[in-house]
Amino acid sequence: MNRVFSKNAIITLLLMFGGVIAAQDNSLNTISREQKLYEFSVIYRELYYNFANMDNCHGIDIDSLYREYIPVIARTKDDYDYFRTAHRFLCMFGNGHTYCIPPDYATQNSSRPMFTTKRVGKKVVVDKVCKIYGGKIKSGDEILTINGMTPDEYREKMLLPYTFASNIEAKKEMAQIGFRGDCFSFKHENKQLDMTVKRKNIEEKVSVPFISFSDYPTDSEQYRQIYDFYNTAYAASADAFATDKKNDFAYIKLAACYEQFDKFFFENYDNIVKYKNLIVDLSDNRGGGGQYTYNVLSALVDRDTILSTRSTTKINNSAKKAKASSRIYYWNDSTVSREEKDMFYPFFYNNAFEAIDWLPEYYVNEIPDSLRYKGNIYLIVNGCTVSAAESFVAMLAQNPKVKILGRQTNGVLGQPLVNELPSGMKFYIDTYKTLDTKGIDISKGI
Repeated sequence: MNRVFSKNAIITLLLMFGGVIAAQDNSLNTISREQKLYEFSVIYRELYYNFANMDNCHGIDIDSLYREYIPVIARTKDDYDYFRTAHRFLCMFGNGHTYCIPPDYATQNSSRPMFTTKRVGKKVVVDKVCKIYGGKIKSGDEILTINGMTPDEYREKMLLPYTFASNIEAKKEMAQIGFRGDCFSFKHENKQLDMTVKRKNIEEKVSVPFISFSDYPTDSEQYRQIYDFYNTAYAASADAFATDKKNDFAYIKLAACYEQFDKFFFENYDNIVKYKNLIVDLSDNRGGGGQYTYNVLSALVDRDTILSTRSTTKINNSAKKAKASSRIYYWNDSTVSREEKDMFYPFFYNNAFEAIDWLPEYYVNEIPDSLRYKGNIYLIVNGCTVSAAESFVAMLAQNPKVKILGRQTNGVLGQPLVNELPSGMKFYIDTYKTLDTKGIDISKGI
């Protein structure tokens, strides 16, 4: 099995393990009110000038939201509340590449529920459980209530505001109750989940505490239990291959876009080409590197040249913004020509874009026509199909024999701008608006 991690998983890894590696003796309040407000102004500035997908943020006015959050940031009770609030602000912009990661010293105080859940129809059922709970909660338990809320109410109130994805369905899919949900819980808050569960048709009350990894020595049994649970909780699904001779179908599951993506596909390619229909399952594919997908694309796109996805990015031009301002404030609108409005006004309203010219428009298919797959292709995707896997889907879709099935992908496309603040917190801003091979905006997912 090839284990890979999403950005949410990386955040979890940093929160759980960073403090263990380099624990520091810090109080809960090291950041002044003035510094919080300054850092928040930097986040706003970078968003305002560089975030490429404000048009996807329906109902949000960045200036109004910033003003609304200034007193909220100022009132945060400690460093950790500040990190969490800044992250919630960034999550308001609904983008899989726009979020923040707290600094290293915060990680020693992180805590999490050590179980995962899954949806079975409309039910939320416990899936994997860390042995540290000693059987208090068990795999197969149906969760009926959490802290006085239904599972859906809990997800809406406690998880979705801190989940970053580019569409609401992907957000809901990623905001799973338990270990994978809230990445911004800290041990000094002494959190626990008071739940009603149904076990073998009997309702039971259970209380499950959040666990802090750093509370246990590295040679302790509890440390090993948490470490083992972590490895299973974020393990990617395995690659798989199967055939159905009766219905003339081949099926391949590709779990991540790394070396194994290319290797596993071509290990089975001689069998794939024997069938008229191919199912390519990219559900829960956590992405990786686009370079590992190009050979597979070449085999599945029956063209001599393969079109790439396209991208645009925001640009600023002070002179054009000044031209627009003089016309907006001093001219009669009827005297401003359409040509001048198109040329200058986008810079005033911070909505000017240009194509990213260093990205290739296409590449040459080096697999001979006679060796390419000619059958029908069915792509399976969901809200946890991200990054390089989404680009693969967008490029493969130029094959007219491709049909995309499942749920909308996450929308983790493009290139984030990374900025580290004086507190050590890093924040990420998506700078690309990504278009498919036909020029259609896919920045909210496919």
